[in-house]
Amino acid sequence: MLLTDGKYYGNTVHRLELEHFNLTLTVYASDAHLPKHHHENPYLSLLLEGNYVEKGAKGETIIAGGHSIFRPDDHEHANIFDGKPARCFNLELKNNLAGTFNRQMKAQDTMIFKQSFLDLFLLHYRFVTGHAADTLDMLSFEIVTSLFEQDQLSRYGQASWIKTITERIHDMPDEQHLVDALAAEANVHPVYMLRKFKEKTGLRLSEYITRVRLEKAANSIVAGHDNLTGISYSSGFYDQSHFSRSFKSYFGVSPRDFSKTIKG
Repeated sequence: MLLTDGKYYGNTVHRLELEHFNLTLTVYASDAHLPKHHHENPYLSLLLEGNYVEKGAKGETIIAGGHSIFRPDDHEHANIFDGKPARCFNLELKNNLAGTFNRQMKAQDTMIFKQSFLDLFLLHYRFVTGHAADTLDMLSFEIVTSLFEQDQLSRYGQASWIKTITERIHDMPDEQHLVDALAAEANVHPVYMLRKFKEKTGLRLSEYITRVRLEKAANSIVAGHDNLTGISYSSGFYDQSHFSRSFKSYFGVSPRDFSKTIKG
């Protein structure tokens, strides 16, 4: 079964057609079983609530709340939901992007992210709160570009010391990461590390650490892992007011209000 532009199984409760993307919020019954199908366009899907089994050519995978999956246009799959209602936010690439991302899309495999992109949560929040279409289209472009660039880095590698640092930060966001300790682990000079990290990633190391911690917090809020105090500590924010300020600086809203909006 082929689902055409902007079409999904389930009940579409909110849809917005942008210049280059379709943004869609779909809900599914607790006992939903979706037959084998594929979509006309590739898309990135964020599971906001519930769990389901993804059945594809390479086997079965459990997708839980907070996880996201990129499906190429030829990805045939079936889904079985686990007894709870579910909600998905979909970022779909329209046909007019074929020339822009043609090479990347042809080479792209299915990608599953157990921790979703921070900007994907931001896009969903701005989508449901009615931000301007041109800014949503721009943010969508940035997310998809980052998605393809990240996959290329994972395939073709990057400076080994940068990988060492980023993996440590992602694995232990709740640890205190000191400059000297990170430089020693990466076996580079601290000044060189700080200068080159920004040059290679576009972010200061301190900014990168904060983004990773906010990403962990946003994923935990969606997954319902803990209360906000517990989430702030497990994400590396040992001061509740610092957590709230950092979160509001990025999302434009407090963690509590974000939680209410993201959970519908």
